[in-house]
Amino acid sequence: MLQSNDGLMEIDNNNDSLLELLKSVKTLQEQRVMIYKSFEKSYEAYITKIFSANDYQISCNMVTEGFKQIMVEIDNIAKIIEEEHKNKEVALLVKKLQELEREKLKSTVAFQMKSYETLFGEKDLTDEVDEAKKRMDYLIEEINEVNVEISSEIASLIL
Repeated sequence: MLQSNDGLMEIDNNNDSLLELLKSVKTLQEQRVMIYKSFEKSYEAYITKIFSANDYQISCNMVTEGFKQIMVEIDNIAKIIEEEHKNKEVALLVKKLQELEREKLKSTVAFQMKSYETLFGEKDLTDEVDEAKKRMDYLIEEINEVNVEISSEIASLIL
């Protein structure tokens, strides 16, 4: 495992054990959580007028690039787990994490757009904002459950 200049992991997956691959997924997931926190802080800065629209757009572009890099890395790991380690069950678990994270990102964007419109626009989308927030909370719970399953897989490989 190597560290790249942008702080995200670059992984030499060719010779990694299943244990190392799953540890990499966990590390990449931790990085994704940090990027999400940055994304949420940028939105808060934007709605409180600390960030201009341009500042927020720059932040969104950086966040998007970070998400893309992590998605590609984890997708590659899932493929290696399935094809080289012949472990379809664990690969499906990693793929489930990815799908939940994609849905969470969509829900987060929907939440931000609807809450911004409610705060500063001409429409009151409070009900839609509440629904989007509930959806995000549900997805976070599901993601946490998958993370626990991945941690269990790691523990079983160590023991």
